[in-house]
Amino acid sequence: MNMKKLITFTIASASACVAFAEVTSIFMDTGDLAANFSTIKGDASSTPDDSSGELRIADFSTADKPEAYVYLTSPLMDGFQLDFDFRNESQPTYNADGSAPGTASNGEIRFRFGNDIDPTSNSKTGLQLGFKWDTDFRFGYDNGDNGGLSTSSVSGEHDGGTTYSVSLVANNSTVNTLDFTMGGVAYTLQPLTYSIFVDGVLADQDILLQTGTADYDPAAGISRFGFLGDSDAKGGAEVYFDNVVLKTGDSIGEGGSSGWLGYMVEDGYADTGNWLGLVNVVNAPWIYNEALTGWMYLEETSASEDGAWIWVYRP
Repeated sequence: MNMKKLITFTIASASACVAFAEVTSIFMDTGDLAANFSTIKGDASSTPDDSSGELRIADFSTADKPEAYVYLTSPLMDGFQLDFDFRNESQPTYNADGSAPGTASNGEIRFRFGNDIDPTSNSKTGLQLGFKWDTDFRFGYDNGDNGGLSTSSVSGEHDGGTTYSVSLVANNSTVNTLDFTMGGVAYTLQPLTYSIFVDGVLADQDILLQTGTADYDPAAGISRFGFLGDSDAKGGAEVYFDNVVLKTGDSIGEGGSSGWLGYMVEDGYADTGNWLGLVNVVNAPWIYNEALTGWMYLEETSASEDGAWIWVYRP
């Protein structure tokens, strides 16, 4: 069973809509761009691409900006976590075709989420992350009475050419708090706030989501999210993304822990590879081993990098 392909699709008007479980793989490898993203567009030198096995979003001109959005079959109304890796390969200068050197860059690749329209502008989004041409990693926050989003740099150094793992935990509820644990530390997010963890370490917390505009209503939930470029770029930016995973419910927290002993859980199954193979962990600590066609008992607290104590049921 291919664990990366356990995503259900509803096809409408020739666009793919992702039906999310508690852990949903959005992008893992070549082919996921076409399979999981509904809007995919750009110009000749700035169209999203995944032929390398990573999701490449590059913007080298002032023509049509690259855009790649995921459509959900039902909106996210409460807390969620988005995990992803990114590597900023932007150069100080670019030619129009993406080669260097050339015109000085000033572009930015952005991640945004919104309601049921593509979040193509600040007024249509509740959250924005920015990956700039100079490798600055930025976040957007509601600026209160002035309306709209302001931006600030994510804490820490983020060098070009280096891969960073990010966990964004957001509470999209307008009324409820969100409790979660990350790296053994308990956190509480107030309504309409989010926190950013980089390589498992808290970078910034309690950031204000946009509280509403004429084009964005937090109470309507999140139906679309994705990546886009900068239409004003004079040479732009080039960023690679990978291991994009959406988590909800009890899967939120622990810095990208995939649900059971560090393995991704989808539809109740974890693929442990050469260790235990494919196991169903819905009733953990009782787990069902597909290869043995039988039950095993494994307490998560007994597991380490070296192995685990397991009791195997003999019928």
